[in-house]
Amino acid sequence: MKNMNIMKNKMKFRIDLYALKSEKANCNLKCSYCHLDYFNIHSGYDSGSRTDFTDLIKMCQKAIGSEDSSLKLHYSGRADPLLVNKDVFLNETMKIREQFPSAEIVMTTNGIRLYEYSEVIKLSGIDKINVSHHNYSGELEAKVFSGIERVRNQGMEVILNVVATDDVLKNIDHFIRLGDKYRISLKFFNLIADDKKYSSDLFSRFLNELNRYCSDEYFEDKVKNRIETSSIAGNKISIKLTEKFSNRPDECQKCPFLNKCDESCWDTIRLTPWYIKPCGVREDNVYFPGEQNLSILKSKLKSGGKI
Repeated sequence: MKNMNIMKNKMKFRIDLYALKSEKANCNLKCSYCHLDYFNIHSGYDSGSRTDFTDLIKMCQKAIGSEDSSLKLHYSGRADPLLVNKDVFLNETMKIREQFPSAEIVMTTNGIRLYEYSEVIKLSGIDKINVSHHNYSGELEAKVFSGIERVRNQGMEVILNVVATDDVLKNIDHFIRLGDKYRISLKFFNLIADDKKYSSDLFSRFLNELNRYCSDEYFEDKVKNRIETSSIAGNKISIKLTEKFSNRPDECQKCPFLNKCDESCWDTIRLTPWYIKPCGVREDNVYFPGEQNLSILKSKLKSGGKI
């Protein structure tokens, strides 16, 4: 048996905060490699029936019997969470923080609205922000980094997430300079693509090129499947390695969709106002709150490798 009770000590949730704005994703960036953070399902839910995120979290806690476990909550979604109206964003995030005062709360955003949302973010109870950075124009990049500087001045921890695309490969030196200039930690990710050979070859070339800009000292964190190093100037760099499947629970090992599962946050339960998604790639084990059966929820969470 592998990784039994992975939620016993810490339950992890990704929350589709953008769903508070719209059922359909309409982001302010159109990234060719976007996978909607694996929240979408094709059909079978009532968009008029909504459940609070706090109630969904409590359902999962009760189903697993982990009401006393620590929580990690990650605001993301099928589109940028900062596209939600400010009042709605603040009300929801404050409600979640009030219900779960000791939870670790992280948000991922593209950073475009970071500056204008800095005040509500300050009040939201968010602990850390991951900014997914792309090859922006100079004007847009300046806007993103003005937002980063503002929230950092408010005491917020910020990390820059960068996907290893062809464009990034051609401009690695630019991203290294950004990290050095702003003293912001960089975290590089493999591109998730249908063509696995293409993404694997691309990541190999990316790592070889990145090596030119990194210190000779590094640490391989086998638990988190990443390499920790620094730029020559001493700025922190993390490299998330290609996902390994050997550490997955038995349910994942037996899953017919395993070869399609590239997500690194496989130990995380996804929440929308309409359903609970135990697995990023499966749809046959989605739980709808209207089922009102914690035994069924527990069974579905187990089938998604969450117990």
